[in-house]
Amino acid sequence: MRKINGFSSFKFNYKIFVVFIIFILTLGVSSGVYLNKIYPESINSITEYISRTSNYYSNTDYSVFELVFLNLKNDFLYLSSLFILSLGVITWPLTFLAIFLKGLSIGFTINTLVLGFNPGYIKIIFLILVKNIVIIPLSIVIMIITFSYVLEFLSNFKLFRKFKNNNHMKRLIVKCSVNTMSVVVPTVLIQSILNAVSIFLLQRIF
Repeated sequence: MRKINGFSSFKFNYKIFVVFIIFILTLGVSSGVYLNKIYPESINSITEYISRTSNYYSNTDYSVFELVFLNLKNDFLYLSSLFILSLGVITWPLTFLAIFLKGLSIGFTINTLVLGFNPGYIKIIFLILVKNIVIIPLSIVIMIITFSYVLEFLSNFKLFRKFKNNNHMKRLIVKCSVNTMSVVVPTVLIQSILNAVSIFLLQRIF
């Protein structure tokens, strides 16, 4: 920790944080796979849901734009929720829970597809991978940005109160918001483009 204009600059250990998040995500995927062994009776209901999802995305009655917009909205809500939850130390466990549940759903769904393999399931596996190829890595980036600013804010909180200097605090809040949104917006747009391509392929080729 070093001093900048009387304030401490918190040094955030990114490597440890990334390893920890990857561990939680992997734990979620592993737990999802294991759930199929504990509750094999749930495979039928999940398989039915997957079949409906496959038909939904393959149905040309729904335009690519409608499906992409729906996914865009869900992705934006997911990333925004991570950002909001990352702003409070008390809610940090919920951000880790969100990552764990993301991995859980991916692991459970893919394992169900493998166990009840059907050639038609390949396109769903393809869709799942495409839908998460950008969102998951950049959700980690968003958490890193937010956590680092929150920790810096907390490390300087006593100085904020002692010197009654709100300028540095305001700058941190603005920088955190701007930097996070500069990741969220491109992430959602890039993911939407990939979703559009994948949905188009599902409807026109597969």
